[in-house]
Amino acid sequence: MTQNWIEVRIESSADSGELLDQLDDPAVTGAWQENGVIRLFWPADRWNPDVLQDIRQVLREIGKEMEQPAITVDSLPDQDWNAVWARSVRPIRIGRRIVIRPTWDRTELAPDEVELIIDSKQAFGTGHHATTRLLIEWLEEVIRAGQRVLDVGTGSGILAMVALRLGAASALGIDSDPVAIQCAQEHAAANRFGPELELRTAGGELGPSNPAGVSGAVSASSRSRRQAPALGSAPRASG
Repeated sequence: MTQNWIEVRIESSADSGELLDQLDDPAVTGAWQENGVIRLFWPADRWNPDVLQDIRQVLREIGKEMEQPAITVDSLPDQDWNAVWARSVRPIRIGRRIVIRPTWDRTELAPDEVELIIDSKQAFGTGHHATTRLLIEWLEEVIRAGQRVLDVGTGSGILAMVALRLGAASALGIDSDPVAIQCAQEHAAANRFGPELELRTAGGELGPSNPAGVSGAVSASSRSRRQAPALGSAPRASG
């Protein structure tokens, strides 16, 4: 059966991850953000027009909009979303050294640059997400050679992989979503990571399974942007 879609376009400087976090609508199945426009997608049969008011309320609460943002709603037919995404995504540079590219495109690296190959149907975990970019820039500042890194809410695995590219000795990425872990494992294979990168599902608190000697923690959630300075001084676990 053909699946139609609802696309909501929001002209806003807000971070799409923070917006989705606060909106908390499980029916949202895709999003990406580029050039001051946030695009959110719903299956047509799960769309509720009342969500537009919720979006405006969230934007006010996170303090990004003094005036009502321009919001448009369109109905879209089903299509090959991988092909659509492939046409829109290009290699991006983040911070001083990180280059992220899809498999279908290549870019020449400077001598001190390192690259990751990341494919995704949406912008989560590809480096296009504003929160992901901020955390990658933060990792460039705090990662030191030989460190062990814990990535909580790993999603695509991008932050754990960036940490390894920057010199970390090992990284553990955990996520409560097994689909996310499968995605991260595919990215790890595409980037030729081995046992230095462990990816597994986990729920709730780490508790006693928290690995000894972890030197810091990063998180793929939008809240990490506010937590980053504190995480940078996280103590090593005892044991």
